[in-house]
Formats: sequence, structure tokens, C-alpha cells
Amino acid sequence: MWKNGLAVQRQQCGLTQKTLADKIGCDPRHISRWEKGERLPSLPWAFYLADALNCRIEDLWWWEPDPDPSETSLQRLKDNR
Repeated sequence: MWKNGLAVQRQQCGLTQKTLADKIGCDPRHISRWEKGERLPSLPWAFYLADALNCRIEDLWWWEPDPDPSETSLQRLKDNR
């Protein structure tokens, strides 16, 4: 599952959603949606965010496998072979 560190990075820089949006040239609603995980930014926006927050894209979003996949999920994968 995708993990999201955008809000943490933004807060560590002392920025509001609006100031970050102004800094990269987007609507503050985009920042809100990205932080809530409702959407992921396109790659260019991810680079703008990382640059504005002085961090790596990997600090903003990263993938972690589900630590305890259910047997039903594993069984469905096996059944769909």
C-alpha cells in the first residue's frame, strides 16, 4: 500500500497547504487531495513538491507491502492463475 509523507514534510517546513500550493503554482485543493491520498500527483508535480520541500520524492510517497495479507487474498491470486 502507498504511504504518504507529504503532510509531514510540509509541516516540517512550516508551510500551509496554501503557501505550498502558491510556491509550486497549483490550487491548494490539489495539495489537500494529495495529502489525503485521494489522488497521486503526476511525476512533474511530484518533482515540484520535492524541490519546494527540499526532500526526495521517496520522502513524500513510498510503497510498503501489506504486512499480513489475508489467506483469502492469497487464495484469490492462486485461483486466478
